[in-house]
Amino acid sequence: MTLIVTVISSLGIIQASDSNVTKGDVLYTGSKVFEIDFAHGALSISGRYGVKGRPIDLWMPECITDYATTTDPTIGGFAEHLRGRLEREVTDAEREEGMLIHVAGYAQNADGTRHPEMWFVRNLGMGSTGDYVNPGPFEIREDYWGRDHKEQPGPHTYRFYFNGYPPGRKVYLALHDALWAVFQGAWRQSGWRFREPGTIDELAAFVKAEFHALVALFISSNYIAPPIGGDIQLTAIAPPPGTVTL
Repeated sequence: MTLIVTVISSLGIIQASDSNVTKGDVLYTGSKVFEIDFAHGALSISGRYGVKGRPIDLWMPECITDYATTTDPTIGGFAEHLRGRLEREVTDAEREEGMLIHVAGYAQNADGTRHPEMWFVRNLGMGSTGDYVNPGPFEIREDYWGRDHKEQPGPHTYRFYFNGYPPGRKVYLALHDALWAVFQGAWRQSGWRFREPGTIDELAAFVKAEFHALVALFISSNYIAPPIGGDIQLTAIAPPPGTVTL
């Protein structure tokens, strides 16, 4: 099922995923992170790796290009376009498998400035145990600018969003909390000459470190076809000119 991680910060946006695609005990790899150039953005996908029998690495670029040719494309408009196409095109069997998609990029304000948004397109809910439940119609919501940004305490806050194979997602949360406690402790030691990331590429190195730790657990496991693993796919996007200060 994979793991997808989206990070939004003053340094920019990161979309990341592993590469494994599993179907029962069959394992192969596929693209799960796709750039959205018209909105300085990207998306990552977890769950069913295909729409109407076509693999995502063929279907998704077509979906992006299809919307990019419309008048004044936006990141929110694309999220709705994606939701609509999925709702119309997935088969009943594909719907039951479920899909979770993070769509992140920069939206333009009326005064010409820009701000980041994170749209969540999905047809699964989450039960009390942390497992995904109730596959149904595709829905969207915007989680960062209209919600989480309002609670952001300062410019060095990194907002992480992650979804995917439930055991992997739960372990990732524990790894993230533990590793960032170590990183922050090192940054506070003035004599050690460590510091917080100063560029989006430096921040990406920490996201990759978390992924490599998680993949190591799945390498040392009893899964015949590990649902998380392979190369790390990551796209790092610096804020475009005119982005507001977070």
